[in-house]
Amino acid sequence: MLNNIRKKRDHTGGTESAEYCLRVFFNHIRSITQILGLKEMPLNLLEFGPGDSLGVGLAYLLLGGKRYIAIDSVEYSTPEINKKILNELLVIINSYTFFNKYQPPLSLVSKQSLKNHLSPDRISRILNSIDNNDGDFFLYISSPELNYNIIPNDTIDVIISQAVMEHIDNIEVIYKLSYAKLKNNGIMSHQIDHRCHTLSDWWNGHWQYSDRLWKLAAGRRPFTLNRLTSSEHISLIRATGFQILKIDRHIDKTGLPVLKFNHQFMNMSIADAQTDGTYILARKL
Repeated sequence: MLNNIRKKRDHTGGTESAEYCLRVFFNHIRSITQILGLKEMPLNLLEFGPGDSLGVGLAYLLLGGKRYIAIDSVEYSTPEINKKILNELLVIINSYTFFNKYQPPLSLVSKQSLKNHLSPDRISRILNSIDNNDGDFFLYISSPELNYNIIPNDTIDVIISQAVMEHIDNIEVIYKLSYAKLKNNGIMSHQIDHRCHTLSDWWNGHWQYSDRLWKLAAGRRPFTLNRLTSSEHISLIRATGFQILKIDRHIDKTGLPVLKFNHQFMNMSIADAQTDGTYILARKL
């Protein structure tokens, strides 16, 4: 009952901000473009855990993407929220300062391409796809027991997530499913947040609890933390068969030292204990 109330009242972060969604999308697509030299927008984009709105995917569609699929275990987003974000994105993208302020990859986004992508007919089709959730431009899958079979294998060009992989208990399964759904040479781009998410006074304090105490601290929230380190995510991705193209760790030395962790985490490296965020870009071979 409490989770149902929380689902109606809570939110998952900044995804109800059109500007935040646009910046997140550009962070991912800019990193991919810098490494791989993309010349056109990927045809199919899959996002894990979009949260309050599907604004990251809507930005992708407005800037030339062909098909966006969002998968979430808890239904936070609604067509009304998504259409509101889409209209706010249109205002930003059509603004005079858009190219200077957001610096989109010019190989993917130009003033000429925007004229085609933002035509009234195309916008109308995107809005219709949001209303009907028909998979033409837009498909939103939300269920605690997700059915991934609806997405054929070897069909996705890019998979992204923003502060999501730290919440997934069966993360090894998700990485294997990602490998299956991606085309050959398909790309996976994840920003992972290793912080405690307010469950401790220390940003890395979630590693000081035993499994039993952690269960009590986390309660029956619809999503909690898997407590995996940066190195563990990297190892799982490599073991799945991905080639890792880029790793960017963010270091914060203000947390607890390893000696203060629970015994099951005391073999953690100092680097992992001080890594509060990891960006990973990987390719399916």
